[in-house]
Amino acid sequence: MRNLLALIGAAVMLFAGLGWYLGWYTFALEPSVNGKQRIQFDVDTGKLTDDVGKFGEKVGTVIQGVRNGDPSKAQPAEFVGPPMPPDMPTRGAVAYPQPTPGQFTIPTTRR
Repeated sequence: MRNLLALIGAAVMLFAGLGWYLGWYTFALEPSVNGKQRIQFDVDTGKLTDDVGKFGEKVGTVIQGVRNGDPSKAQPAEFVGPPMPPDMPTRGAVAYPQPTPGQFTIPTTRR
């Protein structure tokens, strides 16, 4: 029984921390007219449903890939890296500029 309560507590803490990090809800303390503190709690239900939907799609894709017997195709690989310069070609052969004569000098002294 104690382990079940610990599991439920851990799940609640995980949901609370994840929701705070992802911006599903916000807290605000405001002074009221009587000099007391007022706690305001706002929930962004649109963001919450969008994030849960995206998570569900990813889990469904992984499960479908495992069912098909190929977990490597569960999620397509995406290139994540720094942005490329706008003048850099993205398809075909890459041409590197050649130096013009006299642009670079190589010292020929020996020691």
